[in-house]
Amino acid sequence: MKLHSVMACVVGALLLSAQAYAVESGVKVYGIIDTGLQFTKAKHTDSTVKMVSGQQSGSRWGFTGQEDLGNGNYAFFILEGQFDSDNGQVKNFNGETDGLFTRQSVLGVGGKYGEVMFGRLYNGSGPAGRNQTLAQADAFKTAWVDASCRTLSLENTLRLRNAVQYSTPNLSGWKAVTTFSLTRFKNSEAATWTQNDRLVDLAVRYKGKKTYFMVGANKTEDAGNESGIFNFVTGGHYDFGPFKLFAGYRYGKHLATAGVQFKGPSDWTIHGEWVGLQVPVGKGLIMSQVNHLNAKSDSKGKGSFAKTSFGLGYQHFLSKRTDVYLIGAYSTANQAAKDAETENRFVTTVGMRHRF
Repeated sequence: MKLHSVMACVVGALLLSAQAYAVESGVKVYGIIDTGLQFTKAKHTDSTVKMVSGQQSGSRWGFTGQEDLGNGNYAFFILEGQFDSDNGQVKNFNGETDGLFTRQSVLGVGGKYGEVMFGRLYNGSGPAGRNQTLAQADAFKTAWVDASCRTLSLENTLRLRNAVQYSTPNLSGWKAVTTFSLTRFKNSEAATWTQNDRLVDLAVRYKGKKTYFMVGANKTEDAGNESGIFNFVTGGHYDFGPFKLFAGYRYGKHLATAGVQFKGPSDWTIHGEWVGLQVPVGKGLIMSQVNHLNAKSDSKGKGSFAKTSFGLGYQHFLSKRTDVYLIGAYSTANQAAKDAETENRFVTTVGMRHRF
């Protein structure tokens, strides 16, 4: 039986189970559909117009549920998969094998001392998942890659395998999240401990009435790279009333990517900064941000890389669950990146997002 036929049977069974036990166990079906049209023009390349999925939020579907264990304790789960809304296919994430729940596959327990969860999950210093901290430090909520701080580096948005995460309870606005992954790059653990690509991630955030601040770092003990990969990020916003001001900084060492694929080995050091603005207008939101990156390779002859991007956009909320958006971004970069299309690139996206 083909993979897609098996997946269809599994999905059907899960939907029937969710409907049958929704009241008794508190199981919920949820999702996001985000589809748009994107125009791109870059130096040395032809203009392109294409339909795209997940520019603001990755199109997804999932199941979540929680059970009361008494004395303020509870058990919960999250099963979440991603798909391309423009063609209906299961989303292939970074070349991985297609699967049902490659965004999140989590089982956990919680209570007055915080939460512990296990499985396929996001790191705490990233912009997604149950305990994300980075999205609120970016005017574009780390979406629309060329416009947001994600254009500086993708290393803080990690879907980790075989991971465990602990998050503290909210303490007067403060919260800490620590994550450990046994195998960042592999589906299963190696027989020898040192052959695993282990990752440790720590994030702390503060959320006040007008102020938001976060700081996070992670280190990967890469079995194929003795130096490992290190990332640090900090940022936040302040709400002045008529507008919100955003700012942040990130540092990375021994990287292969920074929003683009570098030439040469994984030995790049990056410094990135961003400053952004959100202005509420009626039922909509104007967003703008400037992102700047400097990178240098430790290998002889690999040189340096510089990139600056500017994003401007408008998001209009038709309802609590549906919005439309128009985003434009212009980026300049030099030829240290593999893809010439990263040079002097202009991207415009118009789209619609619905949450259910």
